[in-house]
Amino acid sequence: MNKKKNTLRMVWFFMNHYKLHFALLILLAAIIGILETLNLAIMYPILSYGLEADAAPNVFLNIIYSIGNYVPISDPLVKYCILFIFLAVFVRIWLLLIDFILFMVFWTIGVFSSDSIPTEIPPD
Repeated sequence: MNKKKNTLRMVWFFMNHYKLHFALLILLAAIIGILETLNLAIMYPILSYGLEADAAPNVFLNIIYSIGNYVPISDPLVKYCILFIFLAVFVRIWLLLIDFILFMVFWTIGVFSSDSIPTEIPPD
């Protein structure tokens, strides 16, 4: 337990200057989670129109249907397929953005932290 506590203190010491960066990364990860959830939710109208099944009324599906009304195509199957493709591309762009920010944050932590770590042990 003591070793784990010391490890957490050491990690917290190196994160001290980068708390804002990590907060940004957590926010971007939450946005990606919401976008991936929407991507899965858009599959429901695609499947229901493809199988010609009636969709059960739902508040979340009503939001998706209202988003789908902005696409100026009359065929609902094609409309939601286009919306699915657009959202999938948008999610991939967000993933690239978060990967770039992750790289920059960890590179910055690695470069600046290596300067604060002594490389030689001073003589007693």
